[in-house]
Amino acid sequence: MIMYKQASKQYYAIDVAKLIFALAVVAIHIDPMFEFKGTSVYKLYQSFIYLAVPFFFIASGFLMVERLVMQRGSDACGFTRGR
Repeated sequence: MIMYKQASKQYYAIDVAKLIFALAVVAIHIDPMFEFKGTSVYKLYQSFIYLAVPFFFIASGFLMVERLVMQRGSDACGFTRGR
């Protein structure tokens, strides 16, 4: 029996979000908005950039589960029940 590898899906929206949040991680470390500290603009900026790390955890988990589901040929509910 010959098994063919199923083509992987490409999630372009996740790729774009990864680029944006990768820049946000850099911004966390260099703090380019230092002059605006204490203002509402700075607080809004911080609330956005501090979403970067949780986004990477969530996106990585989604992509890992997606790959496992594709390899096993089941759906997400079957994957969860198998755990």
